[in-house]
Amino acid sequence: MAVSLDDFPRFPLAHLPTPLAEMRRLRDALASEMKTTPPRLFIKRDDCTGLAGGGNKTRKLEYLIGEALASGCDTVVTTGAVQSNHARQTAAAAAAAGLRCVLVLFDTVPYKGRNYRSSGNLLLDRVLGAEVRIEPADSDAVEVFGKVMGEIEAGGGKPYFVPVGGSSATGSLGYARAYLEVADQLEDAGLANAVLLHASSSGGTQAGLVAGAQLRGSDPDIVGINVYRADNDEMAKSIHTLACKTADLLGVSAPALDAVVLDGGHLGDRYGMPTEPMRKAVELVAQTEGVLLDPVYTGKGMAGFIAQVIAGLYADKQCVIFLHTGGMPGLFAYEEEFPVKKESQSRTAT
Repeated sequence: MAVSLDDFPRFPLAHLPTPLAEMRRLRDALASEMKTTPPRLFIKRDDCTGLAGGGNKTRKLEYLIGEALASGCDTVVTTGAVQSNHARQTAAAAAAAGLRCVLVLFDTVPYKGRNYRSSGNLLLDRVLGAEVRIEPADSDAVEVFGKVMGEIEAGGGKPYFVPVGGSSATGSLGYARAYLEVADQLEDAGLANAVLLHASSSGGTQAGLVAGAQLRGSDPDIVGINVYRADNDEMAKSIHTLACKTADLLGVSAPALDAVVLDGGHLGDRYGMPTEPMRKAVELVAQTEGVLLDPVYTGKGMAGFIAQVIAGLYADKQCVIFLHTGGMPGLFAYEEEFPVKKESQSRTAT
């Protein structure tokens, strides 16, 4: 028997529902490269969830912070890369809930930009009052977290650990709810036969969407763009496992393995490292729709979205939706990827 999403502890953080907006100018730009007319293109603005710059983790954190408070915890501990969007939103969620926050960030991305280790999300982490600990890439994570949790407990605190990306079954409940929200918006707009694409990384967003489809039905379809792991098949299996755990929490049947569709062609060299299609996608969406993406997640996700639309993969769909999962503060850490063009410099000089 299905369980209501309202039956789980939840601490409201997000501005919901987030907008579902049509991308007419991007569609026109892509149509110029296609032999056929593309379907209608939409963007689901989860960068507008409202918490410290917005992003998809806010939906997950509503359930994770809710569970932490229900368990009597007073400190939230989480992890990620140095420019983690999840860490920034966790710091903000902890502040909103009156909890202490410790961020353990691993320096795993070999990007050498001058602002990568000082600006962007990392700057916001500190402004939000989190205790930030940066660990070398080769650190023993078990040892590091054992030490952090032990210190909190020794000081009389009660820590609550949030996995990378908030990607647990509890966190994924946020995107089961989001799936229902999108389906309602499509129904209200008289749209059907849709597909929802998004950047997929630690897996909680895609797992939650897949579990949400078990609650509601299969429209829209769900497609993840892998921006995280080189082994696409293993990543898809791990997302499926998490989707099954989330479905179990909700009391619905487990999704089939092929419910997790993951495109592994847009990662580039590795997580967090820029690609040329990402750069082009970020600039194209900014200059056609006035929407800002980020270099790590949504930029690569949009590169995949554009490539799939141009390839005609969704010619039979009424609409294709890009789920904007946030991350714009990361742009400031990757300044070198978007240099001032010579013609712009000339205009400024005159």
